[in-house]
Amino acid sequence: VVVGLPCRASSVAMSNNTTTTTTLAPVTTTTAYHFKYLDALQDFNDDLDANNDAVWLLCCAFSFISCQLGFVLLQGGLATYRSQVNVAFQNALNIATGTVMFFLTGFALGFGSADNGFCGSSHFALTGTHHYGMAKFVFELFICLTTSTVLCGATIGRMRLCVYFYYTCFINAIVYPVVAHWVRHSDGFLKKDHHFYDFACAAGIHLVGGVAGLAASMMLGPSSSFVKDAKNKNVVMHSNPGQSVLGTGIVIGGMFAFVGGAAGTILHNATIAVSMGVTNSAIAMCFSTTIGVVLCFYRNDWKRCGFMEVIHSSFAGIVSVAGICSDCKPYEAMIIGLIGGVLVQGSVELVAKAGIDDRVGVVSMHAVCGVWGLIAVGLFSNGNVAFYKGLFHGGSGKLLGVQVMGAICIILWTFTLCIAFLWLLGKVIRLRATVEEELGGLDESEHGLLNMETRAVAALARTRNSCAQIARQDSLTHRLSCMGLRLRRVDEQFIVTLEDMELLQKAVGQLPTQASTASLTKGNSLLQMASATKSPGKLGKQQSLMIPIVEESSTDDIPDPRTAPASTTMPATSATTTATTSSTAAAEPPSENAALWQEVVQGAILCLNEALPKEDSSVQPLTQEIARRLSESMAAGVTSDAEVTPLATISFSNGWYEV
Repeated sequence: VVVGLPCRASSVAMSNNTTTTTTLAPVTTTTAYHFKYLDALQDFNDDLDANNDAVWLLCCAFSFISCQLGFVLLQGGLATYRSQVNVAFQNALNIATGTVMFFLTGFALGFGSADNGFCGSSHFALTGTHHYGMAKFVFELFICLTTSTVLCGATIGRMRLCVYFYYTCFINAIVYPVVAHWVRHSDGFLKKDHHFYDFACAAGIHLVGGVAGLAASMMLGPSSSFVKDAKNKNVVMHSNPGQSVLGTGIVIGGMFAFVGGAAGTILHNATIAVSMGVTNSAIAMCFSTTIGVVLCFYRNDWKRCGFMEVIHSSFAGIVSVAGICSDCKPYEAMIIGLIGGVLVQGSVELVAKAGIDDRVGVVSMHAVCGVWGLIAVGLFSNGNVAFYKGLFHGGSGKLLGVQVMGAICIILWTFTLCIAFLWLLGKVIRLRATVEEELGGLDESEHGLLNMETRAVAALARTRNSCAQIARQDSLTHRLSCMGLRLRRVDEQFIVTLEDMELLQKAVGQLPTQASTASLTKGNSLLQMASATKSPGKLGKQQSLMIPIVEESSTDDIPDPRTAPASTTMPATSATTTATTSSTAAAEPPSENAALWQEVVQGAILCLNEALPKEDSSVQPLTQEIARRLSESMAAGVTSDAEVTPLATISFSNGWYEV
């Protein structure tokens, strides 16, 4: 290069000095070679610059992609245990479908060449894109994916997966690319005609993502668990707050990488803008976090600080300074961060008070702070990078008006299109999950998965049912054994009673004066027999035992037992179990016998109350068997000539068996 240019200049000078004509001497082969070498060297330098810029953009893009992982952790930790897989799946689906839509139409609409100032019209499917354009595509793709990932936080746990799929495709294909053309392309009407300035996508990522999340949350409505406490805060059940804090740190680290690549180059004065942008972003984030913690302690009487306040304040600082981070002084970045930390705390309460279910705080962190970041450009811009100076640096306020106009245009464009799209989509399919699906978790309804909590509950229920079944079987076996033993004992007692009654009837005929004494003895014997069985139970309700009893007769009809033959016996007969009256032609038994039978019946009732279980219907057959044996045993003491009255009923009432 040092030899080439003077050589041509000297040849021209010599030709001018050695001839009197105005025609230049013809260029020799040597000088032509020098020009060709110079052009090639210039092209090489341009290619080298493009290569360096491409490598720098790719490095920043690969670091910026960590934001996707951070958002998965952040949003998953704020979801319930039953919807964590759904949150992760939505973010993964957004990366795949967002790439497809941005490749087909998004990159062309956002960064294709056009003269209309509204959207691009070239490079569809990356046709005609050179190597630097490929690197720019990757970097702008990750910005677009982050925009559509932000809105997921406003719909956690209630938006159906298919609706999220269609919604993010629409945003990645049309909504964000058009806004990117307005503010990031040299032909966009906001940047070209009005000199709108936004260094690190306060409008592209944060404002578009926050407004899209607001529109989705309004169309879906609040979740079934959305309640407010005394301070109008949204009270939610977080599955893993520590995971959310970790995700916040990863997202902020990725945002620093994005600020580094926002200039699009690393050459010349771009290094100054990048270094200033990263430094001011760190300062604003730290001061906003500090003011958020102080405010949280102050509002809680200096006793505690919630982790959500830390997350909101951290995002507020880096979002608020995103638009002007390369064109302001560090102390101005501090002021911007402090104001952003205060705004986000107040806006979170206002959003919850308005009935908008925003569990992550997308509207407050991204939309509200994004607007403040654009306004801060019009106030604090030094004019070194932006076209105009800010109001606080001697500007006329024109830049502030341009920034406000741009924010209004972006909000109207994004909100109108998102509301219209969701309204039309709601006419075709159901937008949100049902209350049952929401409470049961979207992991099961949308993906067919049973999470650990559901599996634990199901396993516990199966174990409980198995244990209860085994316990019932063991209890039934034990009760049947006990009932069989008690039945044998009752049967033996009644057999003994029947034998005693036969002897008693004989004694009544021979010794009538001993009837009352014998009756009292038998009554005491039955009471002792009843108290011998002390295992309480309960017979099923509405269970009745039919026992025949003998109707008392007047003493005038009692025949003289002394005139009866001494060998007269009373043969036992089987009592009927129906409710009809059976009549015989024989005489009635003595009244002493009737009183004695009444005592026998009362004793039997005591036996039943003490011996029979009162809660398990499985012993009903045994109860019927006892009743049958009791009926037969009592009927056996009645003479065949006696008149049998309608059967008495032993029923269950108020926890006891009664006659």
